[in-house]
Amino acid sequence: MRYCGHCCHWNIGWPIRCRFCARGLEGRLCARHHPNPRDPRLVFCGECGELLEPTAHAKFRLLPCLVAGLLGLGTIAIAGFIELVLGEENFGMAALIMLAVLVVGMRLVFQMLPPGVRSAMADIAAFFFRFLFVAGNKGRR
Repeated sequence: MRYCGHCCHWNIGWPIRCRFCARGLEGRLCARHHPNPRDPRLVFCGECGELLEPTAHAKFRLLPCLVAGLLGLGTIAIAGFIELVLGEENFGMAALIMLAVLVVGMRLVFQMLPPGVRSAMADIAAFFFRFLFVAGNKGRR
């Protein structure tokens, strides 16, 4: 999901333009939808030479990160509540339900994050995965 800083609406998916106000979300766009840097000195598109939009509205905002963080905390809280309710009686069922809730919730969280934050979190997760599971097996066959 993407947040439009101009009209303050959420857009489903990862569109180039806002579905409500048609402003560019990928920096400054030309009439053929080529993304260009937000540099105000640029006037023409670097690919086709068309005039660029006068302004770009998709700056880094803290609101999508905060909403994603709150959704992540809510997902963890729901999973913990499921553990409290079903944990002692049906441990296997509670574990499956918790896993499903965590997978769906974290998938939504990662879709809401901007690409820069998403890729940084993926790099951190990959580092820890390699550190935990691969680093101890070096040299063994």
